[in-house]
Amino acid sequence: MEQSAAGNQKPNNEKAIELLEQIFNSWTSASEVDGIEYRSPASWKQIRKSTKLLKEAKSLNPDDPEIVERMEEIEGVLEDSRSTIPRYRNKVIVSLVLSIIFLVGFIYFQEFSDAVGDKPEYDPELWVTEKNGYITPESFVKPENVGEVSPKTYVPRGTKVRPLATMGSQWIQVELPDGQRGFIYTRHLKGFKHVAANREAIVTKRRGEKEGDTLQPGQEALVLQYFKDKSRSIYIDYIKIKLPDGRIRWAREYEFDRPFMEDLPKIAQLFDYQTTMDVLEKHTKGKHLNKVESRYGPATALIKTDKKLLAYFRQIVVVKGRDHYDDVLIMELNNDTLVQAFKLPEKTDRHFYDRFPLLNTVRKLEPSRTQVRTLISKDDDGYMQWWQDFKDIHWTTRILGWIIGIIVGIIIFLLFFSIPRLVINPLFQLFMFTKFLGNWQVKLVNFLIYLSASYFFFLYMAIIMDQWLIPAIGTVLTFVFWWRMYSTKITYNRCPSCNTMYSAIDEGSTFTGRSKHVTWGTYDVYKGTKETSTTRTKMYERRDKKEVELVDHYLEHRTCSVCGHKWDIQSEETAKKYTKHY
Repeated sequence: MEQSAAGNQKPNNEKAIELLEQIFNSWTSASEVDGIEYRSPASWKQIRKSTKLLKEAKSLNPDDPEIVERMEEIEGVLEDSRSTIPRYRNKVIVSLVLSIIFLVGFIYFQEFSDAVGDKPEYDPELWVTEKNGYITPESFVKPENVGEVSPKTYVPRGTKVRPLATMGSQWIQVELPDGQRGFIYTRHLKGFKHVAANREAIVTKRRGEKEGDTLQPGQEALVLQYFKDKSRSIYIDYIKIKLPDGRIRWAREYEFDRPFMEDLPKIAQLFDYQTTMDVLEKHTKGKHLNKVESRYGPATALIKTDKKLLAYFRQIVVVKGRDHYDDVLIMELNNDTLVQAFKLPEKTDRHFYDRFPLLNTVRKLEPSRTQVRTLISKDDDGYMQWWQDFKDIHWTTRILGWIIGIIVGIIIFLLFFSIPRLVINPLFQLFMFTKFLGNWQVKLVNFLIYLSASYFFFLYMAIIMDQWLIPAIGTVLTFVFWWRMYSTKITYNRCPSCNTMYSAIDEGSTFTGRSKHVTWGTYDVYKGTKETSTTRTKMYERRDKKEVELVDHYLEHRTCSVCGHKWDIQSEETAKKYTKHY
């Protein structure tokens, strides 16, 4: 039995040696020191294959101490390689998943954003007309000229209306019981007479008196009469009010608010939604008004005439060829509120950024869809209240809050314009790890990809912001920052011989010399003041100055852990700066 066991052990040792030789020969990362060749795996594929062969060798239970020691050495090399060799596939997959999540979220936000929103709650007893009047599609006409506006809808006294949004202090967007929508003069509404002091308000027995009783903030009153004092250089609006205890007093109108309007959202009537004629026709002709509003935002007015129903959209800007139509777009609806036709406003001047190539192609995507919610905005008094409370502590906290706000705003601004870098990151990763392309080819391909993505994002933001300068600044700053970082990563970490990423080993650096850069300039020295009977002149002497910068130059040595290739990278750093005045 013993003899048979010993006879079987020898083939096991030989088989184990063969497996270990296969492992060593499969490793392509090689180096030579003092005539001795050292190897290690260069990829996860080699690590997985070596692990499998090593497991098979261990299962043979070799008894030769040298074989056992060699297996332990190989196991150590594999363990080190697992921590140093990047998981290329994982990096590409993770960046691809993040990019897809962002794109899906962005598309979802565009496709499913509801522009109309919930209608506000209100007290119906206060939203009743107390005078005969009109609702109109306009909110900038003088109250005395409302009757001259056409088209308009007559609203008799006692009509109950539903509030939608405010437009300044004189006009409110409302909806009539029959579904018509437009702007009505606020003084025609019952709730307008119910006021509340917004500060410590002085109320007097006679109009214009300086002393009287004081109402505390929030105390309510009922308006009986309005009066505009035109006897002074500045007009003053007075109101005659009835206090809860029955007293009749006079007060200045600006010291009172209308509580029935406080919870209403505000309408951003000048919002721009850019689109093209063909896309507009595609998404409006024959479509229901609700569907049109969910895409382009709510109509600011919906007025019935003798023959048709008209929907007014102030936010839509239509581009047809080189022509812009930027004012109020009127859509004609049938009795089922389906769009039959639309009337374009007058042409306006062409924008400067319209000259950029492919801008109209991007405009057809209607990027402004991401902003439809801004048509109606509601103040949230509790939002970031803790931050407002912090800034109100002292003037120093107010300045600190201002500085922090600017810094955070800049960071958010730059991160936002870094979106193209996030989207194309999977392509960056893919080409970085593609070995059939050299370093300069990888940089060129990724540069063109990144440049294209950034340019389209710039066009996208130019349309949304309706200008080109700020999007250009954000795009250029982030492009330069991310590209310099990426280019440096390729230079330092990708072997120029075998094109393996993250294979470089830092071998130190060599100082190659110091250079001196001199810049000449001038400065003024105050020499006193010269006075005459009519003038006083400050005297200065202009002198020269020299600004000197000392720069140290280095060669940073890199060695590829896969193929052993060595390369140097030139670098520099500022050693000293000083200015000499003459």
